[in-house]
Amino acid sequence: MRHESKVTEFDVIFWTCIVDMGKEAITMALEDAGLVYHDVQAVVASYCYGEPTCGQRVAYEMGLSGVPVFNVNNNCSSGSTALMLARHLVQSGYGCVLAVVMQLWVRF
Repeated sequence: MRHESKVTEFDVIFWTCIVDMGKEAITMALEDAGLVYHDVQAVVASYCYGEPTCGQRVAYEMGLSGVPVFNVNNNCSSGSTALMLARHLVQSGYGCVLAVVMQLWVRF
């Protein structure tokens, strides 16, 4: 017998919110830095709650493909871990690395 998981309304709202939040943060960061999306050579996406590929989803929705996307899920240290990883990528030769933190607090 095959068990099928159901997608709840909460799942849809949560997923949409976190993707929209990431897209808004990326748009604002690039505008603030005077960059365009094609300047980005790697993406580090940080989140606590979300699907394992949140970073890829947000990057692809922004139109970026063909660059490495690193997902960071390190509980309360996710944001600082993303910044540290982005810094190491720049030090290793990447010219422009985008670090984005997406967090939607959920009340259980």
